[in-house]
Amino acid sequence: MVDQLSGHVLFASAPSWDGKWLSALLRAAKLPRHALRIRDTEEARAEVARRILTRVFPPERLHIEIDDLLTLIEVRRKEGQPAHRALADAQDEHQHWMEVVAEAEAVARRAVRS
Repeated sequence: MVDQLSGHVLFASAPSWDGKWLSALLRAAKLPRHALRIRDTEEARAEVARRILTRVFPPERLHIEIDDLLTLIEVRRKEGQPAHRALADAQDEHQHWMEVVAEAEAVARRAVRS
């Protein structure tokens, strides 16, 4: 796992929980507990929105647009919460990220037109 994932950014929806278990696995394998690090998926969604929206919004407005976009996606998603299963969770995280990308691109297109 360490050989395959080293150098990659790893994300989890519950990084403190998943990081605890990852640390336990690494220590059991006699590896440093921080051989792999996990970041919060919320950071990935904010980063992708920032990368897309930076092209069309000034810095002083960017954080507001990102917050609005992420809140909009969260509200849209509240109705269909998936069962807590690893595959369903991973698929849901990917879909969530893709929704942020699509919405950020739509907001950027609208901003360019106006």
